[in-house]
Amino acid sequence: MKIIHYFYNNRLKNVDEYAIIYLQNVIRENVMIARISVVKNEKLHFDYKLYKKQSEPILHLEHFHDGFEIICILNGKVKYVVEGQEYYLQKHDVIFARPNVYHYLETAPDCEYERYNLIFAPTKKFQNICKNLKEIFIFNCANKPIIFQIFSKMNYYVSSFEQDVALSLIQNLCEELLYNFTLIKDDDLLSPKNCSLLIQESLSYIKENLFTITEIEEISQALFVSKSKLFKSFKDELKISPKKYILNLRLHLAHTLIMSGESPSSVYLKCGFTSYNTFYKSFFNYYGHAPSATQTHESKK
Repeated sequence: MKIIHYFYNNRLKNVDEYAIIYLQNVIRENVMIARISVVKNEKLHFDYKLYKKQSEPILHLEHFHDGFEIICILNGKVKYVVEGQEYYLQKHDVIFARPNVYHYLETAPDCEYERYNLIFAPTKKFQNICKNLKEIFIFNCANKPIIFQIFSKMNYYVSSFEQDVALSLIQNLCEELLYNFTLIKDDDLLSPKNCSLLIQESLSYIKENLFTITEIEEISQALFVSKSKLFKSFKDELKISPKKYILNLRLHLAHTLIMSGESPSSVYLKCGFTSYNTFYKSFFNYYGHAPSATQTHESKK
């Protein structure tokens, strides 16, 4: 079955090929989306989108986020793959994911997909509220109307106020939303289907050795599989290569450290890069600006 790919990471690359891909997907999204409302700044992103019914599934390609992400599904059926686990979700399911968690989403064919999406910076206040929540937290809010009401209120503010006012109101509602999440019991959480044992063991190995891995063969040898089998499993189940997964995760962690005040010249070694030149080029290609310009660039968004 053919899958429509949607390039989810909206950072415009400095390479022409990536710029073309970005523009193609902006056009594709305009065709696929029936309704949309968006508001964002450097600390918060909120949007509502209604995707038109498509004959083929839509794959929102692999990505990480630097902040907390919450998705509330209003309609549709989706497969959500996050860090080696698969969830099959539908109306009123809510996804909570911490920063720097790898995931992708694929919609089912022949049905509309409607959702709220919220991404916000991991401030100390929000981290303290979330300290007892799981890394990935997924539940159904059909019997918890307050959750849906908070999202609905956010969307109302986007359409009713200027951006600065809407963002301020939504920022306050993030705290209310997270406190309501702390009331969710373990019995309320949805159960995932695990990806293959190879993927689970690979991700565990990568997390334990993220900053010291130099070759992908190191992973395949540790798990007693061929490099080609490892690569195929990643592409089939996670839609990403092992090398790209490691690089992107390192870059997101480096970005987080720089935003917290650390210097790029100290961060690159902590995050597993062997030279600053390699780190600089990778960071620039991914984020579209130099590591040293991170805080300035984020404040201008």
